[in-house]
Amino acid sequence: MALQESIIQALKENEPLTDRELTDKIKGDDEGQQAINEACRNMELKGLLKRNKGDLIRNFLVGDKSHELLLKIIDAENIIPDEHSGSYALLQQAVGFYATLDINTVNVDDVQMLYQFGKWKHGKVARDRGIHKCNLTNSQKNELLNLNNKIALGTYSNNSMQQYGNCGMFGGGTTVTVKRNMVHSIG
Repeated sequence: MALQESIIQALKENEPLTDRELTDKIKGDDEGQQAINEACRNMELKGLLKRNKGDLIRNFLVGDKSHELLLKIIDAENIIPDEHSGSYALLQQAVGFYATLDINTVNVDDVQMLYQFGKWKHGKVARDRGIHKCNLTNSQKNELLNLNNKIALGTYSNNSMQQYGNCGMFGGGTTVTVKRNMVHSIG
């Protein structure tokens, strides 16, 4: 298999991957990554993959829009989970899980859960309920439930306004109405 095909296959199985991770997966641990780095740069120039330029260069297949939000969360300078109420940490972990799922398994329950993670009004019980209803795997749900428990105990909070396990990035100014497979945002 040609190097380019190996890179595409590796990214289909598990993206995003750094050049080091691609090298380990394709050539083996402790092998030089120059060939992978050069191939990825050429593939980016050809429009076959996208490379974000954060602390670590991560490679994504082009045409897969599911990672754009994940990239923004990963590379945002002001997002340090231990210095926020925990909603960033929940969203970052959940979006990472959704990036690996078949888009056809995602439905309105998943969107509702992400919304609950972002809204100040929703406490631990509401977030737990959303996690249980979503379409992630049981192990992914358990990881989110464990993180939600830490947030409720204050592990991720340095915010004196956080009470009763509440966390979030926005208040009640946004309403989401859910009808079957349609989500409308009303400001």
